[in-house]
Amino acid sequence: AGDVDVNATVTPDADGWLTNPATGRKLRVDATAWTVDGKRCEGPKDGAYRVGGKRTASLFPAPLLRRLKAEAQRLDDENYEPLRAALAAQASEGDEAAARLEAFDAARKALKPTDSSVAPLLDVITWRDGATDAWRCVAVDGSAQNDLVAHPPRVLGDFGEATKAGETSSRYTCFGADDMQLTLSASSPDAFSEENTCSLVVAGGDHGTHVAGIVGAHNGRDRDDGVAPGCQLVSIKIGDSRVGTMETGSSLRRALVAARRLKVDVVNLSYGEAARLCNTGRFAELSERLVRGHADHGTIFISSAGNNGPALTTVGAPGASVDALISVGAYVNGNMCDNLYGMRAPAANAGGPESATHGGVMYSFSSRGPATDGGCGVNVAAPGGAVASVPRYSLQPQRLMHG
Repeated sequence: AGDVDVNATVTPDADGWLTNPATGRKLRVDATAWTVDGKRCEGPKDGAYRVGGKRTASLFPAPLLRRLKAEAQRLDDENYEPLRAALAAQASEGDEAAARLEAFDAARKALKPTDSSVAPLLDVITWRDGATDAWRCVAVDGSAQNDLVAHPPRVLGDFGEATKAGETSSRYTCFGADDMQLTLSASSPDAFSEENTCSLVVAGGDHGTHVAGIVGAHNGRDRDDGVAPGCQLVSIKIGDSRVGTMETGSSLRRALVAARRLKVDVVNLSYGEAARLCNTGRFAELSERLVRGHADHGTIFISSAGNNGPALTTVGAPGASVDALISVGAYVNGNMCDNLYGMRAPAANAGGPESATHGGVMYSFSSRGPATDGGCGVNVAAPGGAVASVPRYSLQPQRLMHG
C-alpha cells in the first residue's frame, strides 16, 4: 500500500518551482533550505528530483479514517444546520419550498465525507544528497502549503540507514496533533532493488505495536517493561491497509528478504489462515532459507497457531504448514485470569495437560493440531493475553488484547 512510483524526474526553474505530474501541484523546492538534525541538506548533483504522489487513504488505519470522517461530518452538520433549519421552516409554505428541502438533503447525503476527502494526497519528492549520497525524501500535502522553501518540511531518510547513521529527525514524521499522532517513515529504493520505487510506511493497525511492547517495551519500571527490554526491534510491515491490513504475497517475500539481509535473530509473525498444502510455495521456500540457509546465522521463526479453535486440525498457515516455523498456541493461567480479567483461575486436573501451561488452560479460541500432513501443528503454548502499548492514534496509551 505504501509503494510510491517516483519515476518522474523534474528540475526546478530558476525560482525553485516545479510541477509534480503525479498530483498536478506546483511546488517550490530547494534542498539546501532544509535540514536533517540541524545540518543543511544538499540538492541532487544533477539538479533533478524524483517525484510522485500518494493517497493517504490507502495508508491510514480504518479506525482512524472512520474517526476523521465522523469529525468532518460533525463539522459539516454544524455549518449547514442553520440553513437546513431555515429551509425546513419554509417547507410547509408549498411544494416548491418542500422540494428545495428535499434537494438540500439529497445534496448533503451525496457530499458526505469519504476516505479520500479526509485523507490528504501527498506530494513525494526524493533525491540523493549531493554531498553524502544519502537518500532523502519529503512527503507533504502540497495543497495546504506549496512553498517548501519559506516553510521547510521534515526531511526523511531511509529508516534503517538513518538509524544506522545515528540520525534522529530523518527517521520519521507525524500526522496530526500530539493526542492522535500517526507516524510516517520511509524506505529507499535500495530496500527493494527498484530504482523508481520508494515506500511510505505507517501503522496499519495496533497489533504490531502491542506485540512490540510485550517483547521490548522499556520505560525504567520493571512492571511495565517487556520480556526483553534491551532488544533491538525491526518492524517490517506486511499488512496492506487497502484490504483490511491483510498480508500479500509480495509483502511477505519482501519481509523475508529484508529479515535475511538484516540478519534478524528472531522473527514473529502473527498472521495466518487456513491452508491444505504443507511446505509448498515461495513463502515456504524463503522461510526455510531464512531459518536453515545460513551457515553462520540461523533465524528463529515463530508464528501464531491461529484463533480458530478449539476443534482439532484448526491450526493455520504458516505456523503449521511450514516445518521451519515454530507454531505457538495461546494459554491463560491463574495469575492472568486474576490480573487481566478479574476472574477465578480455571479448574486444573492433577497430572493433566494443564501442568504444561503452569496451571493454566488453553484459550478456547486457540487453534489445535494436528496439521493436515500429520504434524503436531502446535509446537508450544505461551501466555495469550497482555496489557501493552498501542499507537497513539488509537487515543489509548495501552490496551488489553489477546490472541
